[in-house]
Amino acid sequence: MDILLSRELHLTPSDHETLICLDFRTEKPYKALRILTDYHDAKVLDDMTQARRMIQRGIRKYLKGTDPSQWEQFLPVVNLVTLSLDFEGAFLGAAHRHPPKQALVISEGMSSPGFGRHKVSQGHWRAVVCVNALVSDLVCYRLVIQGVEESDPDPVEYRCMELHTHTVHSDGGASVSRLCHKAMDWEYDGIALTDHNTWSGVAELTPALESATLPVAHGIEWTTLYGHFLVIGDTRVDCRWIGQDDIHLYLERIQAEGCVVGVAHPCAEGAPFCSGCDWRFQLSRWDLVDYIEIWNGPFPLESSRNSCAFRRWTKLLNQGYRIAISSGRDWHLLGKEPQHPHLGVTYLGISGSIHTGTVQEALRAGRSYVTAGPTFEFTFQKEERAYGLGETISPGSCLLLVQVNEDSRRQCWQDFGIQTKQVRLIHNGEAILTKDCNGSAVLSDLVELSPGWTRLELYGDYREQTDVMLACSSPIYVE
Repeated sequence: MDILLSRELHLTPSDHETLICLDFRTEKPYKALRILTDYHDAKVLDDMTQARRMIQRGIRKYLKGTDPSQWEQFLPVVNLVTLSLDFEGAFLGAAHRHPPKQALVISEGMSSPGFGRHKVSQGHWRAVVCVNALVSDLVCYRLVIQGVEESDPDPVEYRCMELHTHTVHSDGGASVSRLCHKAMDWEYDGIALTDHNTWSGVAELTPALESATLPVAHGIEWTTLYGHFLVIGDTRVDCRWIGQDDIHLYLERIQAEGCVVGVAHPCAEGAPFCSGCDWRFQLSRWDLVDYIEIWNGPFPLESSRNSCAFRRWTKLLNQGYRIAISSGRDWHLLGKEPQHPHLGVTYLGISGSIHTGTVQEALRAGRSYVTAGPTFEFTFQKEERAYGLGETISPGSCLLLVQVNEDSRRQCWQDFGIQTKQVRLIHNGEAILTKDCNGSAVLSDLVELSPGWTRLELYGDYREQTDVMLACSSPIYVE
């Protein structure tokens, strides 16, 4: 990976509302550009006297009917520095959003939101740093642009996925084509096709269909007498004959084929409500399970069975298992489904384009989180390295970095009164850090980690309720 541009800008209030142009060249074609920006150390103005002065000045100028003594309701006061990109004089797009620490990708096959897809050819490029607001005395803005070679691993980007769907090939009400087109309406980046006990729908997944709609991972929902489990991959293991005590033998064979295994709705009601849906396997080899569907169905925040699944997953983490999570719409496209449901979604850390292999790799690596709407980034920094979901960090002191964003897919969930109010860091089942926020936010703090696991949870408003868990990450492990 070649470094094409590396700059550190020391911005002061004199740079407020300015554009800074940084030119660089690519002397050869690349698979992609990887762009890293960071000014998290000075995102929020900590000087409350200065913040009050600025807010009250703004109230007098713009909000003449507002009492200046109510200035605290407008906190925090933040710096805002954004980035746009040109190639050979043509505008390619911009990352106009608040998170100060961003990892962006530009390529012919996939670009980060805000940028069009573009081939990284030889030529002249310009990065334009837009200093929208500079309220601190000094902001250190770091920008690194790298050229990704064909031999380099693809960067990870979190993509919105639906991993539990059905069509007319099992008990769904739509064709594979209609499922793909409807998925576009919900702004998914990709889906997995998981019909009950059949792969026949996969034959309808043509390059033309996926090009016109969205990428689809191949899968199946094995539907047995004692529970359901999802498999991502083209397994040909016949699981109809599984008994309560020998499921591990089948999972071993599925894993040997390179597929990943997820438990579907582990706390679902059984007969007579849904025969075989409840998980009654006597499984001692939980190391053969890659992920658990902790949220299932529409309105996942209102389901007691999802609360049960969440508790079961936490218990397994406390027993030392490494298991990721997913949210499954269990999408059947039938007339009896709610017309305007609230849905949870799964975000997967995908390396490269979305297809069966990259979805498998993300789930196997534990790069997933579920959310009722807000998106987030959650990392620890220690000894100049960032640790993300599914990775292992050594015990001791480290810097927690969290960025909450309430802009992604907002039209899909804005009618349910959702707003993030609190971020909680859970370590081995206990909250060790709680930070208040009000919607989109950037938070950081020093934390001390002991061996075990840690995850991030977002809490806030949902409909008429407060203190509802709105999102949860798969763990970062400590050992």
